[in-house]
Amino acid sequence: MSYVVSLTRKMSLFEGDDMSHLIRSRYIADEFDKERTVEVAGLLANPANCLAILSSKSFEDSELTDHEYWYKFDYKLEKFDETLLNSMQNPQVNDNGKNLDFPPPNNLIPKNFDILPKDETLSKRPILLE
Repeated sequence: MSYVVSLTRKMSLFEGDDMSHLIRSRYIADEFDKERTVEVAGLLANPANCLAILSSKSFEDSELTDHEYWYKFDYKLEKFDETLLNSMQNPQVNDNGKNLDFPPPNNLIPKNFDILPKDETLSKRPILLE
């Protein structure tokens, strides 16, 4: 019901042939904006903007300083320390001599789906009942 109501509110923004784009309008960008794309990619690639959630029963209650009201659990928010943030922004990758590549082709995937002719010798066998 709420989806239909949201669509009806948007209907005034569309006229004639444009009405066919009503449903997709929320998800599709018809115009490419390079500057905005570069800006969003930079925000997504920056480790300072990520959220890491650690969950464990080994945390002490005294360490968890905040409390969630509705779901009744304790938690703590911390920023990444500079050493970890620096290592995420400038990763050092050791070369182990292995290459990242596709797996070998799977030779068990069938390629011929032709229907074989009926084998008459199989249909003439007697059926044994025990």
